Amino acid sequence: MNTFKYKLFGFNVLADTEIYGVLAADFDEPDVVLERQDDLWDEELVHSEMMKVNKAAYIYGEDFIRFYKSETGFYEVKAGNHIGYCLKENCNPTNFYLTLMNFAFPRIIIERGNLTVHGSLLSYNDKAVLISGESGAGKSTITTELISMGLGFMSDDVIRIGADENGEVVAYSAHPIRRLCRDTVEHYGYDPKKLKPVTMDERFKFFVDSSDVYEDRVLPLSILFYLTINDGDKPEMKEITGGDKITMLLNNFYRAGDYEEYGTQPEMFQLISKMGATMKIYEISRPKEGLTIKERAQMVMDVLKNS
Repeated sequence: MNTFKYKLFGFNVLADTEIYGVLAADFDEPDVVLERQDDLWDEELVHSEMMKVNKAAYIYGEDFIRFYKSETGFYEVKAGNHIGYCLKENCNPTNFYLTLMNFAFPRIIIERGNLTVHGSLLSYNDKAVLISGESGAGKSTITTELISMGLGFMSDDVIRIGADENGEVVAYSAHPIRRLCRDTVEHYGYDPKKLKPVTMDERFKFFVDSSDVYEDRVLPLSILFYLTINDGDKPEMKEITGGDKITMLLNNFYRAGDYEEYGTQPEMFQLISKMGATMKIYEISRPKEGLTIKERAQMVMDVLKNS
């Protein structure tokens, strides 16, 4: 059996298959094992009522979740350290990659009592900077603009947040691949013909290898910029304070329902409380019309330089 060693979401991953775009690593003991597991196939689940309604099916056990994705096959995430998979015949490798990144590894993170956030993670002056926000508010575009202004790239789409040995909130790099829409790809001079296309949640994007700006690090998380859309004619920024910080954080976690299923809600609330107490949070809104990316990126830079 072939074996591959990777660094992904801060974990040492031992896999029996190649994973697209992930950094190779050297280690003695893995944190997570990814391996084929043929006995996961379950015809009853394939034809279940849950599949007809949701196009996916989930089974929760005491220390595992087993799920079926119609595009790829069966998976089992167990004990925070094992991912088994049984793929459909002729499974598209891109769909397998997306299932690992968007479903399997986020559940490893949750099983370990860490947080999963949807957005982008950047570095500035040895601190982690989180970019999140509403769908269509421009997370990928402002991330690309900030990278062009000198910030390092750590993670795209799914972000792992935990606590270090001193109890400080930290964020982990994931892997060097970003997923950008066509407008962003063309605006920043990438050639779409040289990029790998991908369809995500009915949205067409491209994989962009960002190894040249990627930083494999674990950094204290100091600040969150939450992007929204306004009804005005110019971008606006305001600091979120008090109890509104906790509300915003609670509404912004990826796969939030799984914390209850895994019994890791106490760890989740503990981390959220620490984030609310130590992080600064800013909401940056853009008008529905007009190109304001440079103005909003400069708002971010002004805050970072003065923080």
